[in-house]
Amino acid sequence: MSQTAIGDEWLTARIAMGSKAALNAALSLYGPLVFVMARRLLDNPLDAEAVVEETFLALWDEPKAWDPTSTSLAGHLLCDTRRRCERRRPMGKVIPLAAHTSGRRAHQPVSV
Repeated sequence: MSQTAIGDEWLTARIAMGSKAALNAALSLYGPLVFVMARRLLDNPLDAEAVVEETFLALWDEPKAWDPTSTSLAGHLLCDTRRRCERRRPMGKVIPLAAHTSGRRAHQPVSV
């Protein structure tokens, strides 16, 4: 098990016990990454900030929703962020592929 995984498990265990300091530590570690993802997927920076807040509130409410055997905590937070962004985006909105890393050519749009 990697040092990061051990640290992430420690953080989420502390969050589950109600440690605001652990939540703040998770926000410091992963907040910038989550914001970058949200900002790339949403046009409005205020919406991106709201998604970051919602993502970390969800971690606070249900820290055991993260399964350390299936993904990293960063991966879990990014998946949650993407789902929240998709709910905020208008139906049929096309996202430029450059915002993704799927391996297709960057000029091909993807309809989501």
